[in-house]
Amino acid sequence: MKFTKKNKIICFSIILALFLVILFFLILSTLQKSKTTRIAFYDLPENVSNSIQKEISDFKGKDCKFTILDSSKPLPLNISKKYSILFSWKNKTTEEAATKAVEFAPEVYNVFPTNIAKSSKVDGKYLYMPILLDHFEISYYETFRKNAELNFPSSFTSLKSYLQDIKEYAQIPLICAGSDDESLFSFVSVFSDSLLGYDGYKEIIENLSKMNVAKDELPKKLTLVLDEIKEFQNENLIPQNWTSAQEKDVDTLMENHMIDAICMKLSMHRTKNLLYISHYETMPFPPEDLDISHTLVAPEVCAVMFEKKNDEAQIVNNLLSMQTQINLSENTKLAPVTSRAQSYDMQADDVRYWAAIYPAGPNPDIFSAAFASKKDKEKIAERIRNYLK
Repeated sequence: MKFTKKNKIICFSIILALFLVILFFLILSTLQKSKTTRIAFYDLPENVSNSIQKEISDFKGKDCKFTILDSSKPLPLNISKKYSILFSWKNKTTEEAATKAVEFAPEVYNVFPTNIAKSSKVDGKYLYMPILLDHFEISYYETFRKNAELNFPSSFTSLKSYLQDIKEYAQIPLICAGSDDESLFSFVSVFSDSLLGYDGYKEIIENLSKMNVAKDELPKKLTLVLDEIKEFQNENLIPQNWTSAQEKDVDTLMENHMIDAICMKLSMHRTKNLLYISHYETMPFPPEDLDISHTLVAPEVCAVMFEKKNDEAQIVNNLLSMQTQINLSENTKLAPVTSRAQSYDMQADDVRYWAAIYPAGPNPDIFSAAFASKKDKEKIAERIRNYLK
């Protein structure tokens, strides 16, 4: 078949038209992508991720794309190029990600208590936006405490005295499910802050972050803290095998009225049988010397922002609105971070209050602040358990 000049013109016109249609849709797709806010969640509990996602969707609608990153793997090296906002725990991992972050407007932090706002600064810049607070607490069994006519311990020394006195009523004065690495780390961290204050706490973090986990000696100040925990073990204030205890063991002991004080996170507290946990009163772990600065070991859900092309700042800021903070606390049972939002209950309200009055504000446990590598965390956990044997 011969192509006439007319046929050639028609074919060329059709090809050109198809090319223009494809080009149009490619441009449209690119424009749509540029308007989409890409939001990532990393290593957060499902209920927390879901609650934040719902609030953002209600506020922003379809212009957001949500991704749950695999927490068994490190954060992508190019995370700042792939996502607009990251939600995660404030720790060494997010600290490294925040080196590529853009700063939030300082005036937004006026909605926080001062010490919560201060803890969000990195080298004078506001690179973290607090969203919710967890807390590593100590909870006392009210029946034993009242029978023994004891006040809540107000210092580390008085805690030891309290636990000695409560032996008359409790087979096990103090317990923590130390088989879980996060619980182990938090337990060592509250002892560290109580005994050394926040300056000593930071020194341990700094020394750990520089060490070869497999070869180097444990930092001296950390071993001083671990020696104090050993003393608790030797005096039967906490079981010798607490580092292998699981949460189900704690539950059994609690149900059989065998323990007095329990160290655990607020988020774990929420999972306990209400019939038993309702008889426990929660406090922060008591600091020894109130004349020095202390921190509250309180894992903090935070946002890190990598760009301001669309409405990223408005999306994060909306999470700090009164109603949204109320919703987040209600749905996650964690503590709100803004000063005036109503909390899920008195326990969540107390966590926010303690975070506000502790001079160094809320901070992650020592080991989450020192290590981004999960393998390093596993190795240091093993070394701590071996040291405490």
